[in-house]
Amino acid sequence: MKKILILLLIPLLGFGQETKIKDNTISIVVNSEDLTASELHSRLNNAIANIFNSANDVVQLNDIEGKRIVVKGLAKITVATAAKAMYKNNKAMPDSYDYDHDIALNIASKDGRYRLQLSYSDGKIWIPATQYSSAQWKKLEYPAKMDFTQEDINFWIDYWKKDMENSNWALVGKKRKQLYLDFVPKQIKLYETALIEYANKLFAAIVVAVDSGETDDW
Repeated sequence: MKKILILLLIPLLGFGQETKIKDNTISIVVNSEDLTASELHSRLNNAIANIFNSANDVVQLNDIEGKRIVVKGLAKITVATAAKAMYKNNKAMPDSYDYDHDIALNIASKDGRYRLQLSYSDGKIWIPATQYSSAQWKKLEYPAKMDFTQEDINFWIDYWKKDMENSNWALVGKKRKQLYLDFVPKQIKLYETALIEYANKLFAAIVVAVDSGETDDW
């Protein structure tokens, strides 16, 4: 997807009257009272053609009669590095990594309004080969959720406590381990925020394109 440079900070609630988040899916309903479903569908087609234009983006459905569009693409989401909390002064250790997330954007139009719904697949990152291991995809431990609860966070703290019993943590001291555990809630919330912000930027770009009045008619 090309860079989205417009309206990066507009809150989702500014676009319409209904925003929903559940697990890995976020959706918003946008009011356009003066436009028919057909007019909205045409404008949305033009918006999608201009925004989703990389080799990773594919329009899987363009249902003119049903006024539906489905796009599959790829999003890079920044995830903070919890290990950095243990070694804050280590400049060689990155503060974060960008994880690939497959995304599905579902769009539906009705007279006077349209819905944008974005769903994320879980994140993964490509690890190049080293002298000790072959190249491979590494999955992000956390699911691509945007509504983590305190119960979820407690689960992941316990997960890392158990993981620290493994031999690969043997050379890490108790204080550094605790620094890692203390950072986990922040790491999860930063990840959750990054997912929402990506959707926010994408929705903003689509709304602006639709409001501009451009269509795919010629």
